[in-house]
Amino acid sequence: MNLTAVLLLCPPERLEDLESSVAALPWAQIHSRDPVGKALVVLEGESSAQDQERFGQLAALTFVSSAQMIEYWVDLPDPDRPLQPTLMGETR
Repeated sequence: MNLTAVLLLCPPERLEDLESSVAALPWAQIHSRDPVGKALVVLEGESSAQDQERFGQLAALTFVSSAQMIEYWVDLPDPDRPLQPTLMGETR
């Protein structure tokens, strides 16, 4: 399983709409919100392609003014290699 942390911005008056839309997605969960129109959402996926598709679905919500991927974790198939979160653009 992969996890993607996404920061969504919307007008403050649309925050409830954002919360309702995300709650309807079984693969997404709001972990934090700010009444000024910010929400931290974590997406679950099984592949990079699926993760990108789901990110695109969130970004395409009509009331979302900005969607930024903050962090991305990939579940590695090699059980001998420990999982470590990395920042976007960071190489190991």
